Amino acid sequence: MGEVKSSKPKTNKLSYVGPNEQTCVTRYCEDIKLNRIERVETDHTDSILCIHFVGSNYIATGSKDTTINVYSLDGRKIRYLKGHQAAICCLAFVKGPSGDLLASGSDNGCGSVILWDIKSWQMSSKIQAHEAAVTSIVDLSDGRHIATGSYDKKINIFSMTRNQRMLSLNNRTSVTGMVMTLDKSRLVASGLDKSVSVWAIVRKNGVLIGLLRSWRMWSVRGSYPTKSWSASSSPPSSGTRSCSAPAETAL
Repeated sequence: MGEVKSSKPKTNKLSYVGPNEQTCVTRYCEDIKLNRIERVETDHTDSILCIHFVGSNYIATGSKDTTINVYSLDGRKIRYLKGHQAAICCLAFVKGPSGDLLASGSDNGCGSVILWDIKSWQMSSKIQAHEAAVTSIVDLSDGRHIATGSYDKKINIFSMTRNQRMLSLNNRTSVTGMVMTLDKSRLVASGLDKSVSVWAIVRKNGVLIGLLRSWRMWSVRGSYPTKSWSASSSPPSSGTRSCSAPAETAL
């Protein structure tokens, strides 16, 4: 997607952005120039809240208009998906028990997760996942389970084979995002109160059997996390906040 140049940085700075704002220069790699090759004009009727690659051939967009559009990399619209009754807050590419899936999570007022079969683009299953906005979905890489995070302060584990919730964890604050470490041993969740929670993933023969909280810390005013979470602390309440609301309105 980009043109790589062999020239070396001509500055003592560790990194800088070129005057055309398309060239990033750093000491640690060769200069990279990014060229926009396509601009996709969508037909969503409201703001796009999330975007995700689906395999290597498609891009999915989730919108405040409650729909998901799927596009090819050259901008052709492939599918229009409708199944949620609220804005689409998050998308994820999931390896399911019988094939690849697109997972979508919806806003407050719906709180559902839908798994879409990317071969037929039909709804594979729909789960009433949370009591507030679903902000993140993580494939736990065992072909059977996904983790979902929400503003209802819960991290839920769902079985894709049984189509039901297997485990619900109290995160003590609204979950704004989640990732899994590359070695698949930890699930990390960020919170609305500037906290980070780390959960150890317990597996047997590669299949998830549980999660254990490892540690929790939080930062103030953007500094590095220094304060341990106390059970007596009171995290801010998210109420019925929407995933599309500005962050400063949440606390």
